[in-house]
Amino acid sequence: MRVAGVKQTTFEISNISSSFVDAYINNAWISNALCMEAALRVNEDIGKEPPMMKAYFYNRNRELVGEHRMPTSVSFGNRESFRFPEKFVPGKKYSVYFGVSQSIQRGKEKWKNVIVVFGNREKATADIHPKEDIAQFDFPEKELVMKGRGR
Repeated sequence: MRVAGVKQTTFEISNISSSFVDAYINNAWISNALCMEAALRVNEDIGKEPPMMKAYFYNRNRELVGEHRMPTSVSFGNRESFRFPEKFVPGKKYSVYFGVSQSIQRGKEKWKNVIVVFGNREKATADIHPKEDIAQFDFPEKELVMKGRGR
């Protein structure tokens, strides 16, 4: 959705939600695994190099308890596995998945928030689920993301 008077960014994350899919987590396929699904979109041609798509998981103390440097491979029924599109077409939404390992689903390392980062070396955006002030969390691309938000 485009809003008049609002500058559109190159990279967008429109939704992060939980999903249960067959996923390749910790070197094994897991049926009906908990994943965080992120809807991503680019608004201009970004070339052939795949963008960065990362996820950082935090516990209730805002301590990093897990991370993905790229989306998790998933499979839907008998179809081949899928990680992310080979090319992002401007304006089209794509879902990517980040598997939640068993080790951070309970105990003191239990995750509470996930931050998804989408972009490249010059521009990036990030979103957090559930919603909190993303500025209160530390992650490697934070400075790049905040620069894009005008902070």
